Amino acid sequence: MKRIISLAAVMLILTVSAAPALAMEFTKPVSSYPNTGGYFTWLTQTGGTYHVGMDFPASAGTAVYSIRDGTVRVARTNATGYGRLNPSQPGPTIVIEHKDDNGKAFYALYGHVSFDANKIFVGASVKKGDSIGQIISFYNGNIYCPHLHFGINTVSASTVGNVANRNNTSGFVNPVGFLGSSSVPPVQSSLNVRVADDKNGGGTSREFGVGNYVLSSFGTIKNDSISYIHIPSGLSMVIFIHDNYEGDYRRLGAGTYNLEIVFEGGFNNSISSFMVMNGNEALSWERISPSAEPKANIANGTYYIQGKGSGRNIDVSYGGTANGQSVWIYDANGTTAQQWSFERQANGAYKIKAVHSGKLMEVRNSSLANGADVAQWSEANILTQQWYIYDKGNGWYEFVNANSGKALDVAGNGTANGTNVWQYERNNTDAQRFKLIKHDTNLKIYSIAVANPTVKVGDYCWMTVVTGADINNIWIVNETNGATVYELVRSYPVGNNKGWDIGWQLGRSGYRTGYVVASNGSGTVRMAFNCTALD
Repeated sequence: MKRIISLAAVMLILTVSAAPALAMEFTKPVSSYPNTGGYFTWLTQTGGTYHVGMDFPASAGTAVYSIRDGTVRVARTNATGYGRLNPSQPGPTIVIEHKDDNGKAFYALYGHVSFDANKIFVGASVKKGDSIGQIISFYNGNIYCPHLHFGINTVSASTVGNVANRNNTSGFVNPVGFLGSSSVPPVQSSLNVRVADDKNGGGTSREFGVGNYVLSSFGTIKNDSISYIHIPSGLSMVIFIHDNYEGDYRRLGAGTYNLEIVFEGGFNNSISSFMVMNGNEALSWERISPSAEPKANIANGTYYIQGKGSGRNIDVSYGGTANGQSVWIYDANGTTAQQWSFERQANGAYKIKAVHSGKLMEVRNSSLANGADVAQWSEANILTQQWYIYDKGNGWYEFVNANSGKALDVAGNGTANGTNVWQYERNNTDAQRFKLIKHDTNLKIYSIAVANPTVKVGDYCWMTVVTGADINNIWIVNETNGATVYELVRSYPVGNNKGWDIGWQLGRSGYRTGYVVASNGSGTVRMAFNCTALD
């Protein structure tokens, strides 16, 4: 009797296994397909029942993919034979109705697969390559052997997901014999990009064709979970950190992206909307159209930024150098906290760097809100640290943040020293108009004004000298003997330049002349002056 049963089993195995593979595209249900690695194979006989599927080994948590487009027909958490600790215990199982290339239905069984009931339920539609769940932990006795139990029935879904081993094998076929044993890894349509919540492409994943996708259209992909993107040749993407295509963004060409590594991890688990475009269209996409209005072409260099409404300069508060130090307006003082280095970027925007700290002007936290603080921060290659500059005529400019689309603005159009600078909706007011004053780094003495040109011998000839702001030392040279003869009283800002009050004590009678010499540490410049002494 045992021999007869064995012979029947062999005959059944031979008969069913002979079914030719269908010529149709499919995604591997799990990466180990079609290798069983010594696990239960098709129609393995145990205790008088037959294993109606094949077991493909995979670590717990490994993503399981829908092999074709289809409709979920069974989504159970208590199917017999699919438990975690013992094969006889109940556990999670999915059955999906697929169609072959001729439109004929067949039913794929995905066993030992946990799933999100909000995404996988009876009647739910899935696409080829969609991640439908993850492999659960599984023990067969004391042996830890997590795997996907994968079966195919060509007749009905009604009993497919009930038990893994059964006496009645009606309608079941060898899944590898039915689909084929293609060694291609989980495939995706050449017309779709694929995103996943695992940096290596595993976990929950889904394909998306050309189109725009807000968070509500992500399907099985959860918010702030994308760690992997594959873009096939012929497509490109723009990814955003906020829903509705807002916040910081990046343009991506064809390729595979591990978001834990690229962009310094700044977009890992942070994507809430994206656009898929044909060709390289995404690589030239901009939130603010460069052709919408004239952009200023500011030469790279160092400038003071003077507000139209206040007449005061944009200044890093208290001259601080820390990340997050706010920006405000203040009287022109010629300090490096009011000097900004402009560097034009490939997209036409500018990085604006505080000279004293080497940090970039940005909108804090990539905020999109009106009233969000403008501050300095270490360079991070993000759009909130870039500014479009628009020429508004008569030497006035508007600065628009490349991330938020909002304008640099003096709060409340204030004029007092210490008024905060923030971003606000573009409104064409003087609070959003600024003049750029080139910081001249050349050695210059602009003027010498002698306060008392006629003095007694032994008294001081006082003068005020105005120099470039980068001058850091000044002295007087006696034209008669070349001696340095001066007493420096003080230096102070004069607009965007620097003023110096100095005195020369007259030691003998007669007409006195000399030179004021100024230095910036790397060179000197001089200008003549004279005082007349009375006997």
